[in-house]
Amino acid sequence: MSEKNEQNEEIVFDEDKLKEALENQDMDSFRADFLVLHPYDRATFYEKVGSELRRTIYHYLSPKELAEIFELIEIDDDEYEAFLQEMDSTYAAEMFANMFVDNAVDILNKLDKAQLVSYLTLMDKEAATEIKALLHYDI
Repeated sequence: MSEKNEQNEEIVFDEDKLKEALENQDMDSFRADFLVLHPYDRATFYEKVGSELRRTIYHYLSPKELAEIFELIEIDDDEYEAFLQEMDSTYAAEMFANMFVDNAVDILNKLDKAQLVSYLTLMDKEAATEIKALLHYDI
């Protein structure tokens, strides 16, 4: 798969190179190659890799960077729980806080009440307030 950057140069999506950087714990190479990809390509790669490599991704990307990916992934409802369980709860809460509110609400509505409350409790007050307003949820 390929994309074009701002200079209209083709950016080749080399899945094997990205996996190799993760497996070799080469954060700089991974970030350099991954962050130039189109957000859809980043989401596609994130969905494809296994749990072990995704756990490495969580260490290499900020919650804000992952929020952009999480908004674009196309997975079944039950898979959201599995992906979120791979993350540290505070990291996941910060990721939700960095998402567009309606997108965060869509995903949070798929979770059980205990998980929802946990994430709302962990995120900053402003983000939690905005999300609760759309959830019609009072704590």
